[in-house]
Amino acid sequence: MSSQTAHAPSRPALSGGCIAPYRPRHPERTVLYQVVQHHFASWLAERHAADDPPPGYVQEDFRRYLDCGLFCRGFARARCAACGYDFLLAFSCAGRGICPSCAARHMAETAAHLVDHVFPQVPVRQWVLALPKRLRYFVHRDAELAGHVLNVWLGALEQRLRQCSPGAPASARLGAVSFIQRFGNYINNHLHYPLCQDSCRL
Repeated sequence: MSSQTAHAPSRPALSGGCIAPYRPRHPERTVLYQVVQHHFASWLAERHAADDPPPGYVQEDFRRYLDCGLFCRGFARARCAACGYDFLLAFSCAGRGICPSCAARHMAETAAHLVDHVFPQVPVRQWVLALPKRLRYFVHRDAELAGHVLNVWLGALEQRLRQCSPGAPASARLGAVSFIQRFGNYINNHLHYPLCQDSCRL
């Protein structure tokens, strides 16, 4: 797959109040991009030959990542109203799985939203539910089952917190946010449930 890029025009001298010029990130120069670019097709062929193809959304995420941040795959032209500088912005894949740039942006935006609009200014507890290895395969393959497991865990956690909070009103409910994680530190198959719980609710 081609990794040719276009370059943004050189920037004129900065005028008062202007920020530093935008610098393209050039994902095609990273080790991750080069590994995926050279081995994705052969890996996919091996999985199909073994009659165990990866899910469609996984294949699509890889393909979109290979187009992410490349000017030859599309870009927008932007202009600074303060100094008149024109620059190019390559389209992003907006993925949440493979692309580290887009995943980091989603993570930062979600964290900012939770801090600014969801959680009140109170201490927050963090919990993590890790499943036994023998169960991870079944839950990993079944999104509905993964949701049921989360509901069971939230119910058990709320019940335990009630037992430890005898003065809490009967109308008090567990307030929490959880995102199902499907891999560990080594990108291994490790489905687990990190959860942030608002400590003012119970």
